[in-house]
Amino acid sequence: MKRVLIAVLLAAALLAGGVRNSGVRHEPALSLSAQAEAYYTGDYSYEALSALAGSASSRSDEAWDSPLCTALHGLMNDTRTQLLPYGSTLSAFADTDASGGSEEPLRFYCDDLGPYSREQVWADSRGTFYRDGAGRDLHHLRPADAEANFVRGDQSFGKVRGRFESWETWPGTGEPVFWYVPDWNGGAGLVEPRDGIKGDAARILLYVYVTWGEADGGNRNLWTDLPRIGEGVGESNGLRVIEDLDTLLDWIALDPVDTWELGRNDAVQSLQGSRNVFIDYPELAFLLFDREIPDMTTPSGVARGLHCSVSAEAEPPEGGSVAVDGQIVTAFPSPGWAVEGWSLSPADGAAVSRDGNVFHLSALAADCTLTVRFALLDPCAGGHSWDAGTVSAEPGCEAEGTLRYACTVCGTLRTEAIPALGHDWHSRTIPPGCVRPGMVLESCWRCGAETETPTDEPPLGHAWDAGTVTRPPTQIRPGERTYTCLRCGQTRTSRAI
Repeated sequence: MKRVLIAVLLAAALLAGGVRNSGVRHEPALSLSAQAEAYYTGDYSYEALSALAGSASSRSDEAWDSPLCTALHGLMNDTRTQLLPYGSTLSAFADTDASGGSEEPLRFYCDDLGPYSREQVWADSRGTFYRDGAGRDLHHLRPADAEANFVRGDQSFGKVRGRFESWETWPGTGEPVFWYVPDWNGGAGLVEPRDGIKGDAARILLYVYVTWGEADGGNRNLWTDLPRIGEGVGESNGLRVIEDLDTLLDWIALDPVDTWELGRNDAVQSLQGSRNVFIDYPELAFLLFDREIPDMTTPSGVARGLHCSVSAEAEPPEGGSVAVDGQIVTAFPSPGWAVEGWSLSPADGAAVSRDGNVFHLSALAADCTLTVRFALLDPCAGGHSWDAGTVSAEPGCEAEGTLRYACTVCGTLRTEAIPALGHDWHSRTIPPGCVRPGMVLESCWRCGAETETPTDEPPLGHAWDAGTVTRPPTQIRPGERTYTCLRCGQTRTSRAI
């Protein structure tokens, strides 16, 4: 009990020091963050890394051993200071996957808000981590709609639409979220997410491959079917995670990094110490496999050249003045006036963050003008005029939601609490295996909380077949017979022939 309490307190302390993601989804990231620039130094600068050789091997287990892969593996492992306990990763999503700077995390695949569970993008049946290692690495985990998580299952990623005669579609809450065929590659299944998610998924898979590829071959089955490895909950069935290398790289180029994904990288680094290098430098994905870098949009700008300027205006002019210094705009209100807000033209020309009367523009995509709006102080001295209110934070199973009211005159905000909803439990019975007992898994559809309870069904034990002679006996050496379990496929060898 004491050990559990220490783990909980440690996780709470780590989360309290986190950075909240304030990026914008699907807004191309056209510059690196300050955190990212400080991460790549010395032997790990982009210049040093890009000079290392990648691998042109057609097998993912062989490609892992290139000098560039070894260096990236060292960088992301050496800078990782800690991993949150598995049970605390759900709480971290309020910072890492925040929508518009709020505590509402965006759900993977759907790109919307709502109840969520924890999604291992590299399915644990294809890896050797379960709930440790990559299984609790926030660069790998994402919040996802529980039904989307269930329907996607552990299918491999790949191209589906227009390739097969028929396929299944999961529509989500509006537009289709992904398309899949369950009978591909001997029943491994193949799932294709929406175009706006493909780059995110590919960069996560590549991160797990490079960071958590093990010396004995575990977690290297990226685009290659490999033998089964491990046992119990840490067992990998060896099936490939994505259909081929071309698909992986095509998706990285198709769906560029946005300011939200870059902000998520910053937020995870603040909790774990390490970064996903393929978010900061998608170019390295191509160099890693000895491919030419295509013409694509990247945060570093290595694959493209873009130079934009910033200007500013005051509205109304009597309300104050503005000054521009590079990509920073400072507002100076006149006496009795205050900064009320701002607008950008074009609206998608840059990402804007505000600190008091100072505005920082980043990820410039075009020449743009920031208009700072000034307003007279205290326009509601006689009382506020409240609007009908909007839900700023949906209630969760245990956490209260927030109803926010705004004054239609001055913009002052006030909030009211929305009661918590309580858990919505459902259970699933997992039958016993050869070496593990039966188990009842209870999950909350709403928040993804899980509990596991063993049943009274003991392990079944192995069901060995009659065996096959794998080495006939000779006059000086006994033979061998190999037996295979009909349930799990494990083998054992006997020399009593």
